[in-house]
Amino acid sequence: MVESNTTLPNHRVEYDRRLRSLSRTRQSNTIVESNTFIELDTIVESNTIVESNTIVESDTIVKSNTIVDRTRSSTAFVESNTFVASNTFVECPVESNTFVEHVESNTIVESNTFVESNTIVELNKIVELNTIVESNTIVESNTIVVSNTFVESNTIVESNTIVESNMIVESNTNVESDMMVRSNTIVESNTIVESNTIVESNTTVESNTIVDCVCRVEHVRRVPCRRVEHDRRL
Repeated sequence: MVESNTTLPNHRVEYDRRLRSLSRTRQSNTIVESNTFIELDTIVESNTIVESNTIVESDTIVKSNTIVDRTRSSTAFVESNTFVASNTFVECPVESNTFVEHVESNTIVESNTFVESNTIVELNKIVELNTIVESNTIVESNTIVVSNTFVESNTIVESNTIVESNMIVESNTNVESDMMVRSNTIVESNTIVESNTIVESNTTVESNTIVDCVCRVEHVRRVPCRRVEHDRRL
């Protein structure tokens, strides 16, 4: 029996020694029997497991507040939600309000993206625009940027090889000749590859601007939302 490759030469030496001892056993009465046993069993097992998990999280928040006081002002509110999967669903409600005299402007942009291996992509986008204008010219700007990145990668590779070869040769010369060869070969290969990748990125930007003024006019405009439904099938 041979395991891996370290004992293979010893097996060959033992096999040659047995051949020499058997080849010398001849009798003077010219009766020689030759029996050869050959058996071939080959077992090959290969298991490959590949696991790859990728998580990407990106959060971006932008806040901008502008305050300026004039005779005109406008406020816009936009919401857009997009879902992508086997079905396509789009909703776009839009509301537009215009105010003169007192304008407030707040800009908030939020973007969340989640990607999973089950081919589901969800995109949520919310845009809010509010404008405030006042005439005291005060400007404040605060910026915060935070970025965290985590990468983890684990790789496990295991390979086990077992080779067994048993051969018996007996030589005695006669009319009878039986041949049998036994060879047992077992090859087992197990490969496990695991890769985990986690990337997290958080970005926050805040900007505040304040300026003063007087007038106010109100104007409201509404746009009806549009919905599109669409089925994709392979």
